[in-house]
Amino acid sequence: MLDSERKRARYLGPDVRRPLVLDAAGKLIADVGYHAASMQHLADGLRISKAVLYDCFPGGKRHLLAEVLARAEQRFHDDVVGAAIAGASREDVVSGGVHRFLALAGDDAILIRTLLGRIGSRDPHVAAMTDNARSRIVRAFALLLARDDDVAPLAEVCMLALATLADDLARDRDAGTAARADVVRAVVALIIQSADEARPATAS
Repeated sequence: MLDSERKRARYLGPDVRRPLVLDAAGKLIADVGYHAASMQHLADGLRISKAVLYDCFPGGKRHLLAEVLARAEQRFHDDVVGAAIAGASREDVVSGGVHRFLALAGDDAILIRTLLGRIGSRDPHVAAMTDNARSRIVRAFALLLARDDDVAPLAEVCMLALATLADDLARDRDAGTAARADVVRAVVALIIQSADEARPATAS
Protein backbone atom coordinates (compact mmCIF):
# COMPACT_ATOMS: atom_id res chain seq x y z
CA MET A 1 0.00 0.00 0.00
CA LEU A 2 1.32 3.48 -0.91
CA ASP A 3 1.95 5.98 1.87
CA SER A 4 -0.66 8.24 0.30
CA GLU A 5 -3.25 5.48 0.68
CA ARG A 6 -2.63 4.83 4.35
CA LYS A 7 -5.27 6.06 6.71
CA ARG A 8 -3.80 8.48 9.17
CA ALA A 9 -5.30 9.74 12.40
CA ARG A 10 -6.74 13.22 12.11
CA TYR A 11 -4.60 16.12 13.27
CA LEU A 12 -5.33 16.98 16.87
CA GLY A 13 -2.56 19.41 17.74
CA PRO A 14 0.36 18.88 20.14
CA ASP A 15 -1.52 19.63 23.37
CA VAL A 16 -4.23 17.07 22.66
CA ARG A 17 -1.90 14.54 21.09
CA ARG A 18 0.84 14.45 23.79
CA PRO A 19 -1.02 12.29 26.36
CA LEU A 20 -1.88 9.76 23.65
CA VAL A 21 1.73 9.67 22.49
CA LEU A 22 2.98 9.26 26.06
CA ASP A 23 0.62 6.31 26.59
CA ALA A 24 1.85 4.60 23.44
CA ALA A 25 5.50 5.46 24.05
CA GLY A 26 5.45 4.12 27.60
CA LYS A 27 3.99 0.81 26.43
CA LEU A 28 6.39 0.55 23.50
CA ILE A 29 9.50 1.28 25.58
CA ALA A 30 8.33 -1.16 28.25
CA ASP A 31 7.78 -3.85 25.62
CA VAL A 32 10.87 -3.52 23.41
CA GLY A 33 13.23 -1.21 25.31
CA TYR A 34 14.31 2.35 24.62
CA HIS A 35 16.94 1.48 22.01
CA ALA A 36 14.54 -0.54 19.87
CA ALA A 37 11.63 1.88 20.25
CA SER A 38 12.19 4.10 17.22
CA MET A 39 10.23 7.25 16.52
CA GLN A 40 9.11 5.70 13.24
CA HIS A 41 7.83 2.61 15.05
CA LEU A 42 5.88 4.82 17.43
CA ALA A 43 4.50 7.02 14.65
CA ASP A 44 3.32 3.98 12.71
CA GLY A 45 1.62 2.55 15.78
CA LEU A 46 -0.26 5.81 16.33
CA ARG A 47 -0.99 6.21 12.61
CA ILE A 48 0.61 9.63 12.52
CA SER A 49 3.60 11.00 10.66
CA LYS A 50 7.00 11.50 12.25
CA ALA A 51 6.53 15.21 11.62
CA VAL A 52 3.46 15.21 13.89
CA LEU A 53 5.38 13.21 16.49
CA TYR A 54 8.24 15.72 16.48
CA ASP A 55 5.69 18.51 16.65
CA CYS A 56 4.66 17.06 20.02
CA PHE A 57 8.21 16.33 21.20
CA PRO A 58 10.71 18.54 19.33
CA GLY A 59 13.65 17.07 21.27
CA GLY A 60 13.08 13.64 19.77
CA LYS A 61 13.25 10.31 21.56
CA ARG A 62 15.18 11.56 24.61
CA HIS A 63 12.63 14.33 25.10
CA LEU A 64 9.87 11.75 24.83
CA LEU A 65 11.52 9.43 27.36
CA ALA A 66 12.01 12.33 29.79
CA GLU A 67 8.28 13.06 29.63
CA VAL A 68 7.38 9.38 30.01
CA LEU A 69 9.57 9.12 33.12
CA ALA A 70 8.25 12.39 34.54
CA ARG A 71 4.68 11.19 34.14
CA ALA A 72 5.42 7.83 35.76
CA GLU A 73 7.08 9.65 38.66
CA GLN A 74 4.14 12.04 39.04
CA ARG A 75 1.68 9.18 39.02
CA PHE A 76 3.66 7.48 41.77
CA HIS A 77 3.50 10.63 43.89
CA ASP A 78 -0.19 11.16 43.23
CA ASP A 79 -1.43 7.57 43.46
CA VAL A 80 0.92 6.05 46.04
CA VAL A 81 2.37 8.79 48.25
CA GLY A 82 -0.25 11.52 47.91
CA ALA A 83 -3.12 9.11 48.55
CA ALA A 84 -1.81 8.12 51.98
CA ILE A 85 -4.29 9.04 54.71
CA ALA A 86 -2.93 11.53 57.24
CA GLY A 87 -2.88 10.13 60.76
CA ALA A 88 -3.31 6.53 59.62
CA SER A 89 -1.34 3.76 61.32
CA ARG A 90 1.99 2.63 59.87
CA GLU A 91 0.42 -0.66 58.82
CA ASP A 92 -2.44 1.08 56.99
CA VAL A 93 -0.08 3.52 55.29
CA VAL A 94 2.30 0.80 54.10
CA SER A 95 -0.49 -1.62 53.15
CA GLY A 96 -2.32 1.07 51.20
CA GLY A 97 0.90 2.18 49.55
CA VAL A 98 1.80 -1.35 48.45
CA HIS A 99 -1.67 -2.02 47.06
CA ARG A 100 -1.73 1.31 45.20
CA PHE A 101 1.78 0.73 43.86
CA LEU A 102 0.88 -2.70 42.49
CA ALA A 103 -2.27 -1.30 40.89
CA LEU A 104 -0.31 1.56 39.33
CA ALA A 105 2.49 -0.73 38.14
CA GLY A 106 -0.09 -2.96 36.50
CA ASP A 107 -1.27 0.01 34.40
CA ASP A 108 2.12 1.67 33.84
CA ALA A 109 4.79 -0.90 33.01
CA ILE A 110 7.40 1.81 32.46
CA LEU A 111 7.41 2.33 36.24
CA ILE A 112 8.56 -1.26 36.74
CA ARG A 113 11.20 -0.96 34.02
CA THR A 114 12.52 2.24 35.62
CA LEU A 115 12.82 0.72 39.08
CA LEU A 116 14.40 -2.49 37.77
CA GLY A 117 16.82 -0.64 35.50
CA ARG A 118 15.40 -2.25 32.37
CA ILE A 119 14.83 0.75 30.12
CA GLY A 120 16.91 -0.94 27.43
CA SER A 121 19.65 1.52 26.60
CA ARG A 122 23.39 1.93 27.17
CA ASP A 123 23.23 5.65 26.46
CA PRO A 124 24.78 7.40 29.51
CA HIS A 125 22.33 10.29 29.22
CA VAL A 126 19.37 7.92 29.21
CA ALA A 127 20.85 5.98 32.12
CA ALA A 128 21.25 9.22 34.09
CA MET A 129 17.64 10.25 33.44
CA THR A 130 16.40 6.85 34.53
CA ASP A 131 18.60 6.74 37.64
CA ASN A 132 17.47 10.21 38.70
CA ALA A 133 13.80 9.30 38.32
CA ARG A 134 14.37 6.08 40.23
CA SER A 135 16.16 7.91 43.06
CA ARG A 136 13.31 10.39 43.47
CA ILE A 137 10.73 7.59 43.57
CA VAL A 138 12.76 5.68 46.17
CA ARG A 139 13.13 8.78 48.36
CA ALA A 140 9.39 9.43 48.16
CA PHE A 141 8.74 5.85 49.25
CA ALA A 142 11.19 6.26 52.14
CA LEU A 143 9.22 9.27 53.34
CA LEU A 144 6.03 7.26 53.08
CA LEU A 145 7.57 4.49 55.20
CA ALA A 146 9.11 6.55 57.95
CA ARG A 147 8.15 10.20 57.40
CA ASP A 148 11.91 10.93 57.24
CA ASP A 149 15.06 9.86 55.38
CA ASP A 150 16.21 7.28 57.95
CA VAL A 151 15.10 4.29 55.92
CA ALA A 152 16.21 5.43 52.46
CA PRO A 153 18.51 2.39 51.97
CA LEU A 154 15.67 0.09 53.05
CA ALA A 155 13.25 1.91 50.74
CA GLU A 156 15.49 1.16 47.77
CA VAL A 157 15.47 -2.55 48.59
CA CYS A 158 11.70 -2.46 49.12
CA MET A 159 11.09 -0.69 45.83
CA LEU A 160 13.19 -3.25 43.99
CA ALA A 161 11.29 -6.07 45.69
CA LEU A 162 7.91 -4.48 44.93
CA ALA A 163 8.84 -3.85 41.29
CA THR A 164 9.94 -7.49 40.96
CA LEU A 165 6.70 -8.62 42.60
CA ALA A 166 4.65 -6.41 40.28
CA ASP A 167 6.52 -7.81 37.29
CA ASP A 168 5.92 -11.38 38.46
CA LEU A 169 2.21 -10.73 39.07
CA ALA A 170 1.87 -9.15 35.63
CA ARG A 171 3.37 -12.27 34.06
CA ASP A 172 1.32 -14.69 36.18
CA ARG A 173 -2.20 -13.70 35.20
CA ASP A 174 -3.52 -17.03 36.46
CA ALA A 175 -2.58 -16.40 40.08
CA GLY A 176 -5.69 -16.41 42.24
CA THR A 177 -6.89 -13.37 44.17
CA ALA A 178 -6.36 -15.12 47.51
CA ALA A 179 -2.80 -16.08 46.61
CA ARG A 180 -2.02 -12.52 45.57
CA ALA A 181 -3.52 -11.17 48.79
CA ASP A 182 -1.39 -13.55 50.86
CA VAL A 183 1.77 -12.41 49.07
CA VAL A 184 0.92 -8.74 49.54
CA ARG A 185 0.18 -9.24 53.26
CA ALA A 186 3.52 -10.99 53.72
CA VAL A 187 5.33 -8.19 51.89
CA VAL A 188 3.60 -5.50 53.95
CA ALA A 189 4.49 -7.24 57.21
CA LEU A 190 8.12 -7.62 56.14
CA ILE A 191 8.41 -3.97 55.12
CA ILE A 192 6.95 -2.74 58.41
CA GLN A 193 9.22 -5.00 60.45
CA SER A 194 12.28 -4.01 58.45
CA ALA A 195 11.47 -0.30 58.70
CA ASP A 196 11.04 -0.51 62.47
CA GLU A 197 14.38 -2.33 62.77
CA ALA A 198 16.20 0.02 60.39
CA ARG A 199 15.42 3.30 62.10
CA PRO A 200 17.26 2.65 65.39
CA ALA A 201 20.19 1.18 63.46
CA THR A 202 20.59 4.25 61.27
CA ALA A 203 20.01 6.64 64.14
CA SER A 204 22.78 5.17 66.30
